[in-house]
Amino acid sequence: MKRALTILLTSVAMLVAGTAAAEPSGDPFEGKLRPIPRDQTMSAEEVTRYALPYLPRVAQCYKKHALPNRRATGDLSLYVVIARNGHVVYTEITAPGVIGYRAVNLERCLRREIGTWSFPPRKGFTNAVIPYFFLQTRAPASGPFPGCWNPRGCPEPEREPPRPRRA
Repeated sequence: MKRALTILLTSVAMLVAGTAAAEPSGDPFEGKLRPIPRDQTMSAEEVTRYALPYLPRVAQCYKKHALPNRRATGDLSLYVVIARNGHVVYTEITAPGVIGYRAVNLERCLRREIGTWSFPPRKGFTNAVIPYFFLQTRAPASGPFPGCWNPRGCPEPEREPPRPRRA
């Protein structure tokens, strides 16, 4: 029994030492990456600009299939791979809180819409995550409204000029 325990502890110690030695230190790509030419893939700003016209249809799918589910958080994330010719060739859809048949119907609706999307052609493939946030409250005419994510900040909505007051 004592010998078996000694062998077991020695094996565990060797395994831990081997694992610690096998882990790389630092970033293996540090200093080795070269900048990607502008015509190779699309930038985040370009993906946002070209995906913006499709927002109403995405919102329509989310409103119809996800919002009736009380657990829906309003978050929607679309991971897309855009081929050289500008067509979307792969999609992953993440909608936290949307489960069961509603998730299946939401995915089916979004895949049907994303299949119609087109982007400008590039020399390489583009991987992009397009986040959406839909906010809904119970008050009349209060939502859901599309959210905005932009690395430089979201533009301020246009406001109507104040009306002159009557005396």
